[in-house]
Amino acid sequence: MTDDSSSTLTVHEECLKGLKVLKDHGLLKIPGDEPSNEDDDDDDLTRRCHAWTSANPSLQFDQDGYLVLLDIGGKRLHRGFPAPMEVFAHFTRLHTINLAGTDLPLAQVMEILNRLVNQLEGVFVGGNGLRVQGGVKLGEWIPLAKRLRKLDVRYNDLEGDGMEALCCQQGGGLQENPSVQLLYAEGNQIGDKGAKAIASLLEQDSLSLQGLFLGANQIGPAGAKAFASALSQNKTLTKLYLEGNNIRLEGANAFSDALEAMNHSNGATGTGAIGSTLKHLFVDNNNIGKEGSKRLAKALNSDTAIGESLLE
Repeated sequence: MTDDSSSTLTVHEECLKGLKVLKDHGLLKIPGDEPSNEDDDDDDLTRRCHAWTSANPSLQFDQDGYLVLLDIGGKRLHRGFPAPMEVFAHFTRLHTINLAGTDLPLAQVMEILNRLVNQLEGVFVGGNGLRVQGGVKLGEWIPLAKRLRKLDVRYNDLEGDGMEALCCQQGGGLQENPSVQLLYAEGNQIGDKGAKAIASLLEQDSLSLQGLFLGANQIGPAGAKAFASALSQNKTLTKLYLEGNNIRLEGANAFSDALEAMNHSNGATGTGAIGSTLKHLFVDNNNIGKEGSKRLAKALNSDTAIGESLLE
């Protein structure tokens, strides 16, 4: 919702009911709130919602006054979600929710996601300590979320098993949802096992992954080789972030070999090579070395795509 619309748009009555519940349970603080304000006039609360959103993007509405984004990230809710879960029934157009850093119990995270499964496009649940079981539960949920485009699970200690479950557990995982385009999974200690699971997704024609953010995940040469091998079969990935891992020269050379082979095929046929959609490969701080970095940059046809610090 832009600043211009905030002065004229009226919050939908049903959404307003839900917002009042969230406010009453301490999940929203709206300018002008005082402890004595027990029964808010709807028009007054609507005006203050507008004032709140103009200064803070944690609530966003569409042109009809329906809530489309709710951000309660960072609120410490380790004791549980304070409002009744039925509150989400008031937000029928909510498509993006941020629960990152809330410390909500996994069962409650999943209950919220299940209540919104048919409408969510963006889900942020990073920094909640979901661990391997969280990867399993999210993997079960993902195929049901047909509109999901962006999933952020960074810093949840998923490890290799959790990432494998998130990607390709039997009958579930990202492999069963072609709508997901962006996966943010930095700092999950997924190692080569998790990297191989993600790389397997890139080999599937039915998926539409465009960006993978996998920094600081203890990925080594074997994981890099799996990604490099998948590039020749992938037609959608444009950004791959692997900074702060340990793919070393061996992993960098695997990428260079794959990219050079595709470039050669492109030159020989005069057509775009399969896998040439990759435009940005970030591998800063991977113990690659200067020469390996230069070769990789050349293979990617970019002096900056792999990180400027590597080329100095």
